Amino acid sequence: MRSPVLALTLLVGVTACGHPMLASGSASSPMLGCDLATWRETHREVLSGVVPADSLDAKLQVTSNPMPIGVYPTSAERGFDAYIRVAIVVDTAGRVGLADVLDMRILARTPYRTTDPEVEADFRRSALATVQPTIFSRPFWAGRPVKVLICVPVNFTGG
Repeated sequence: MRSPVLALTLLVGVTACGHPMLASGSASSPMLGCDLATWRETHREVLSGVVPADSLDAKLQVTSNPMPIGVYPTSAERGFDAYIRVAIVVDTAGRVGLADVLDMRILARTPYRTTDPEVEADFRRSALATVQPTIFSRPFWAGRPVKVLICVPVNFTGG
């Protein structure tokens, strides 16, 4: 069984939402533009009291990322790659309180393949299942535990 390329494990690519990297992508993935303003408006109640990651007393660290079994999407095995950005609200205990896909780019590895809603849903489910069990260090701001909003890439390639 393959594992998704999850930059979250090494904290490579974990950024405060709104960081320029989120809009420009990275060298290892195609450009993804995220409509963060719309996402924040939709989740306004959940984001109440959330602190930006770059304001924390110490850098947020991944303390545990147990990879769920069966999370690799069947669509990847059918010849598609996906580059996904997930917004995560980390709660005061360091657990994922909310995870939502901000943006997704699906590419066919063979010519003339087209995606459909089932392929997108498959990758979406897998991306969320990948980040949900992650545990972070407890986020603190001014010495008090806080919730924090971060964005992480989850890439499924080479099924």
